[in-house]
Amino acid sequence: SSSSSSSSSSSSSFPVNVVVFGDMGTWGTSIISDNGKDSPVPKVLKKVQDLISSTRVDLITHVGDLAYADGMGKIWERFFWRIEGVANQVPYHPVIGNHEYGHVSSPSPNDPSNVPGGQSYNPPWGNYGDESSGECAVPVYQRFNMPNSTGSNSVFWYSHHLGNVHFTYISTEHDLSPGSTQYQWLDSDLAAVDSSAQPWKVVVGHRPIYNSQTNWTSETKVGKALQQRLEPLFLKHKVSVYFAGHYHSYQRSCPVAGNKCAGTEMKPHGTVHFTVGTAGAKFSSSPYDETVGWSRKTLLLNYGYLAFQTVSSTTMKLAFTDIDGVQKDSVTLGRFLELEPTTVPIPTTTVPTPATNLPTHATEPTYKTDFPTKGHEGGGGGGGSSAAPIVGGVLGGILLIALMIAIWKRREIRQRCGNSTDGLRGMKFTRQEDEDDKDGLINDEA
Repeated sequence: SSSSSSSSSSSSSFPVNVVVFGDMGTWGTSIISDNGKDSPVPKVLKKVQDLISSTRVDLITHVGDLAYADGMGKIWERFFWRIEGVANQVPYHPVIGNHEYGHVSSPSPNDPSNVPGGQSYNPPWGNYGDESSGECAVPVYQRFNMPNSTGSNSVFWYSHHLGNVHFTYISTEHDLSPGSTQYQWLDSDLAAVDSSAQPWKVVVGHRPIYNSQTNWTSETKVGKALQQRLEPLFLKHKVSVYFAGHYHSYQRSCPVAGNKCAGTEMKPHGTVHFTVGTAGAKFSSSPYDETVGWSRKTLLLNYGYLAFQTVSSTTMKLAFTDIDGVQKDSVTLGRFLELEPTTVPIPTTTVPTPATNLPTHATEPTYKTDFPTKGHEGGGGGGGSSAAPIVGGVLGGILLIALMIAIWKRREIRQRCGNSTDGLRGMKFTRQEDEDDKDGLINDEA
């Protein structure tokens, strides 16, 4: 199955109802391990389905990290089977996450985002690696047809109007530094919004710029770098809300500017930030730093979804509901209309400018294999020729070397952008075959 949906611009500025979640996967606790009996993924989607059945839902927004397929076609099939019950009723708009795009092959002509020279994004302050195992967003690019706007880039960055909201989707996996193609597009896109028709500006990306989970030093560094690049634009254009994922948990900020609360929820002088990585992937269980002044609500171990409704041109209601149907957080927001006179829009954190010639990784990225490695059983018993252990050892060594070569070749193929996914569009699997595949051993060649 495949999902391809979009929302067209509307001349009427009606209130909208939107569902937001991210970081899903297929089974939940592991990418390919079990048969899904205890997975939170169908439970989250069932709650969304119930909401669709009981009220009007205009859009589902997936804030990145969709299938965690690691280049395996069958996992993508599972993902689309999972979401088809909601995606065939409501437009389903994703953003690109690191597990869709992250690659280390540069230059690569197979990169569908059309970046200059096919260069992967690997700034010196970042932790960008090969999390997609060579997918380079090819499956998402092939399966989702997103709205076109001036200067947009397919599924990577795009925007559209829906009722009284202007939605802007960005890729935090591509360059967002001032002067970059995406940055200039984002600035122009937000500037062009007619606030009389679309009074609400909402930006969606994968990586958050405000998140206070501890023990994530590299992620915090990336968040600060993105904050330096994005927050001045959010404040300049009065973006009311930024939705993100990446951390597998939930957090809501106050209206914030320059790391400080700015105004109140009903009279904001800054953007409210939400992390909603709660759709099914294994929890990020590191505790939150509750001492930061801008955090309003944190949930560590709760799968679920966020729903929001623009009640009017000046009021938005948002609520997070878990898989048991319990509302765990809710807030009513006023529209971001003006900055405080004392607001300092640009954080003081100094971040190095990304290098033009991208360096190689200091540490080798981790590559996943989709088949088990089994230990060699030791030869037991007494007697027999003393040559037997030697022969067994030699054979064992040969087998080990052969296995290492196979793994090396496999990862060499996978890190070549797009090579492991060029044929994904034509891969088909039956549902029964999927149910029978309980051990997670998947033929993923494409």
